[in-house]
Amino acid sequence: MWVAFIGFVFLFGVSARPGHWDHLGQPYFDNNTKREVAATIGKAAFLLCRVRNLADKSVSWIRKRDLHIISVGVHTYSGDGRFVSLHPEGSDEWTLRISPVKPADSGAYECQVSTEPKISLSFRLSVVVSKAEILNGNELFVRSGSDINLTCVTKDAPEAPSFIYWFRDKDVVNYAQRGGINVLTDQKTRTSRLLIARAIPQDSGNYTCAPSSSVKPKKSTGNLIRMVVKRLNELHCTALLCTSAETISCPQ
Repeated sequence: MWVAFIGFVFLFGVSARPGHWDHLGQPYFDNNTKREVAATIGKAAFLLCRVRNLADKSVSWIRKRDLHIISVGVHTYSGDGRFVSLHPEGSDEWTLRISPVKPADSGAYECQVSTEPKISLSFRLSVVVSKAEILNGNELFVRSGSDINLTCVTKDAPEAPSFIYWFRDKDVVNYAQRGGINVLTDQKTRTSRLLIARAIPQDSGNYTCAPSSSVKPKKSTGNLIRMVVKRLNELHCTALLCTSAETISCPQ
């Protein structure tokens, strides 16, 4: 029995990893690689392909929708400088970097090895547009002199935005123009709070928010909340509502 086993090992070889046949020395893909990749528009996307036993073969990246050869080895064959092929010397990793990504970059890509016949591994890139939503409803009537707390939550983003813009009537909220305005951002919960101390009628307006990673970060992409700051005797709410809360939402 031992003679037969030793003869088998001599003829076919055994991988150094227990229980794994080393594909008889031929190139093969590491199938543990992440093949579904999501990236936020305007950020960088990385498609990582690991090829074992490459030897003298080459690795190419191909965009499947038009069969365009993006790169062969570390050489890029694209007029679009956003595409770069990365390969740390001595490693099994071949990475296609696209930066910054656009919605049109979404789709299927292929990591191909120049064996005969060729072998390939498919990847899918999804480019998402990050959005934001204010949680305080659509309309707020606020008593003059009250403290205001608006909360914005980002959505549909694979990573937390660096920061969140706040707008009033399509203009970025100016913190320097009026004292008593603060923004608290929590990247862990992907929320931002706009705090306005001692509200005055001039604070009235249409408020929106947008993550820095949105398509046009200096323009709002989320829902709109209309806030009206009035003196107590100008509010058209019930007496109970007007005396029970600093920030009040009136029925429409």
